[in-house]
Amino acid sequence: MSPSRQPLDSRGFVNYLSAIVNARLFAAGELEVLNTGAAIYAAELEAVRAAKNSIHLEAYLFLRGRAGDEALRVLTERASYFRELRAAGGHVHWYQPIAWYTLKRFNNRTHRDILVVDGEVAFVGGVGVADFWIGPAGRGRPWRDTMVRVQGELVKGLQTSFAENWLEAAGEVLPESE
Repeated sequence: MSPSRQPLDSRGFVNYLSAIVNARLFAAGELEVLNTGAAIYAAELEAVRAAKNSIHLEAYLFLRGRAGDEALRVLTERASYFRELRAAGGHVHWYQPIAWYTLKRFNNRTHRDILVVDGEVAFVGGVGVADFWIGPAGRGRPWRDTMVRVQGELVKGLQTSFAENWLEAAGEVLPESE
């Protein structure tokens, strides 16, 4: 049977689709769409508080303020739990740092926002860590964006995306246990 005539839920069709888009396809697992800053931060911080082995955060924006300070407090609290992390500060690396000789590539950076906790649960979307998404006091309405909470096989793909940028930013391979 030709690939185009296979049932959409067949393994053959999945293999065909994977080949034509040149990407690995994952079973969705559990997905939850989060579309308010309050719901997003509550779910992310709950996952971080429950972390046992690793927290991998890739954020385009991480700014001081109510959201950033709370995230920093929870991350620091969890970092002190992990023996491998230096002085409760974790490992932080800048992806494509800005310097005079990189100005032509100023916007050549990732705009992804990914959080992977213990390789079991992940969040992906467009919300960084800043008060814009929860509504800065006296400054109007919060920004509107979406994150998706993911569990299941798709988390591996998000972990791989994080690991690729970690390698470029840190110059080291992310340990397998993380």
